[in-house]
Parts: sequence; C-alpha cells; structure tokens
Amino acid sequence: MSDGQHDEARPARARGRDLLIALALAGLCTAVYANVARFDFVGYDDAAYVVHNPWVLRGLDPVALRWALTAMTPANWHPLTLASHMLDVEVFGLAPGPHHLVNLAWHVTATLLLFAVLRSATGAPVRSALVAALFAVHPLHVEAVAWVSQRKTLLCVVLGLLSVASYLRYVRRARARWLGIAALLLALSLAAKAMLVTLPVLLLLLDRWPLGRRQPLAALLREKLVLWLPVAAVAALTLVAQSGMGAVAPLGVQRFAHVQLPNALEGYVWYLAKLVWPSGLAVHYPHPYLPQTGGLPPAGWVPFAAAALLAALSGAVYRLRRFAPLWFGWLWFLVALLPVVGLVQVGTQAVADRYAYWPSIGPFIALVWGGDALRKRLRLRPAAALSVAAAVLFGLAWAAHRQLGYWRDSETLYARALEVSPRDVAMLFNLGNVRLGQGRTGEAERLYRRVLEIAPASSPAQLNLAELLRLHRGTLARAESVALYRSVLRARPHNRRAREGLEAWAGGSRE
Repeated sequence: MSDGQHDEARPARARGRDLLIALALAGLCTAVYANVARFDFVGYDDAAYVVHNPWVLRGLDPVALRWALTAMTPANWHPLTLASHMLDVEVFGLAPGPHHLVNLAWHVTATLLLFAVLRSATGAPVRSALVAALFAVHPLHVEAVAWVSQRKTLLCVVLGLLSVASYLRYVRRARARWLGIAALLLALSLAAKAMLVTLPVLLLLLDRWPLGRRQPLAALLREKLVLWLPVAAVAALTLVAQSGMGAVAPLGVQRFAHVQLPNALEGYVWYLAKLVWPSGLAVHYPHPYLPQTGGLPPAGWVPFAAAALLAALSGAVYRLRRFAPLWFGWLWFLVALLPVVGLVQVGTQAVADRYAYWPSIGPFIALVWGGDALRKRLRLRPAAALSVAAAVLFGLAWAAHRQLGYWRDSETLYARALEVSPRDVAMLFNLGNVRLGQGRTGEAERLYRRVLEIAPASSPAQLNLAELLRLHRGTLARAESVALYRSVLRARPHNRRAREGLEAWAGGSRE
C-alpha cells in the first residue's frame, strides 16, 4: 500500500504545499473559463433543461421536485441535475451568466477533488497536481463546462470522485460504513447522470494500483456488491427513459455489427487522438454510419484499422505491465468510456467531447507517471521536466480558451459545428432556426432546404420549411407548403402543427 495512504499526520509544511497547489489549480480553471460569465444560454438542450422547462422555471417548488424524481426528460432520469437547475433558477432567475459560473464552480470542485484523491491514493503531490491541471484545461473538457445543460456531467463526476474518496477511506480504516457512503455517493452521481456505471470496475483497478491490495479477486468483487445495486437500478431506469423517448437505436445483430461496433472502435481512436491533439472540436459530430445525420461513411477498412490499433496499443501496454500506471490508465480509459462509446447508440452523434470528461483521467495518469519515469531514466532534472509540462499546459489552456469562445451563443456554436462537419443535419437545422428567429428568412429557407437535400425524410425540416413558405412566401408557395405538411403527417399522423398548417391553407389564411 502506498505511503500516501497514511497521510493523516502529514506535517503542516506538506499541507501548506497542497493548499498552494489547490489555489493554483482553482486559479488556472478560472483564468481559462472566466469568460463564461458573459455567455448566453444556447438553443441546443438548454431550452429543454432550463429556459423552456416549466417545472424547472418554478424553482425549488415541492411539486416540481417531486416531478423531478419521476421525470424521464429529456430522455434521461437525472433528478439531481434537474434539482440543481431549479436551485439556480430560484437564486438567479434566468440570467445566463450565473448559471455558467455555477458550472465553472463545479469544474473547479472536480479538479480539486481529483487532485485530492490522487494525492491521497499515491502520495505523489506534484504528479497528482499535473494530472489535475491537465484535467482542468484540456480543450475536450470545454463542452462540459461551457454548456449549461452539461451540469449533469459535472455533478456526476464530482459525486463520483467523492465516492472514490470514501472508498479510499474504507480501504484504510476497514469500516463498512465508508463503503456504504461510497455506494450512496455513487447512487447520487448516477442520479445526476448515468455515466459512472462502471465505477465498481474502476475501483478494482485502484485496488491493484495504487492501493496495492492483494486480496483474491473474488473477495474484492464480493466486497463491491453494494456498489452494484445503484448501478443496476439506474442503468435500467436510464434505458427505459431513453427508449421511451426514442433516443436509443433499436438493437439487432446486423445493426450492431455494421453500425454500433464500427463506430465504437473508431470512437476509441477518435478520443485518443483528440486527447493528444485537440483540434476540430464541435458540439456535434454526425454519425458516419447513419446517413440521415449527414455523416460521411468512412472507407470499409477504417474500423478494422481502428481495431488493429487498439489491439496493438493493448499489446504494448501488456508488455509493459510492470509499470502499473500505464496499464491502470489504459484500462481506466477503456472501461470508463464503455457506457458512452456507442455500443448502445443514443442520439445522432458519433462521439462527443463531454464523454471524455471522466475517461480522460486514465490517460492523463499514464502520461504524467510515464513522463516522470522517462525523466528519471534519462536523468533529466525535475526543473526541466516541469518546464516542458508548463509549456504543454499553457498550450492546452490557450486552445481551451479559444474553444470556449465558440460557446458564447447559439449562432456561433452552430456555425462552428458546420465548419467542422458541413453536412451536419442537426446543426444545419438549428442554425436555420436561429436565422428564422433573426428574421433572415432567406438564409433560413436555404438551410432547411440543405437539410432536406441530405435527409429528405426529416420531418422537423419539412415542417419548418412548410411554415416558413406559408407565412413568408404566400400563395405562390402554397403547393410546396401543402406537400410538405402532408409528408410530415404521413410520417407523424398526429402532428398538431402540420394539421393546423393544412387547415390554415384550407381557410385561405397565411397566418
């Protein structure tokens, strides 16, 4: 067991150093993300979670809180997240700046907790601080912080790290109540977002390194049965919620083999690549194996190349298995990303920046501990290594600050996504809605038509274009508008807006 596991009696000097590190990490987060105070809500999900959610707009109302406990919206069960948004509305109203600053506060908390957990588990304050600093400023994490709707990710990870901290206390003191507290915190984490369903497995990795527990695997598994109870319950609730909202793609052997598995293999490689070189980031990446999203399918050999690369990396890690931080970091990445890598397809995205927020901890640990081992092998001075680390952190912080600018409003966000993926149907549609709201009907019409060129069966685009033609083009566009309304009704027979549109034309109304 690491010397760092018995740090209750650490001298005041060490505690002072840790406090300075914590202040520096908090300052680093704030320096990168302070501009969020001037950002607006974005139309993508913020409306459903906050701006147009009538229950959330009631604030901390007892009836609304009861609703949050059973609500399966938007396509998720996450009462703690909804309650957090209600608290923000209760305190700040709908001023977007404070909502963003609360997200920043949670990111700072997650960063400090990561440092504290690693420092406690490994007894390596400098390396723990470098991991936390990478976590604080990596551009892949901008989405989780800058997007108010991703409060769920931040809450989930903060509570997950607290669960890990409680588990560490259980290991040290052998008192069952700390394991119970870890299970409770995990349940709360899953009530914010059901991403940490693999945490019991990740704790098994922690048992081997850095905790160095030598108990038989069967005993370690039995010990964690209490942690699997909230996992099973929340996983079932989430699947029900997402299936009921149509967010989960139907299961099937053929679809799994030709859509979900290839995308998952490529996704692992994509996340690794973006961790190394985080360029071309956007809020949405259309699924390459779902043509209706606007994604372009890759060459047939790509998933096989991705599988080969992952196998080669796993083989290299196995050959170097004596260096525990390397296999720990690699397995953490593989396991933590598993729930969101696309084996169960949710939504239209292939990958998402926010999904890297928790899994990235593993590669950061492998990089920092591996870099320190290389430094010692090359007999480099610590000051030289820290200079390299500072340069890397500065570059990442600058890139994160630049990426943050794309989140200032909906128009900028969608335009950036279309720079990255010009055929992205979701972003074309959303930008069309922004243009329509600005009164730029010609541009909105062009964007809706572009959506229908790529995905002719898109009912939302058909409906919005039909209404635009009726309200702004008049009788000259009547035939096309009516045809679009009828197409929507063939796909969605009970669509109220389409029926009302046809009735308006039948009555000779353009309004």
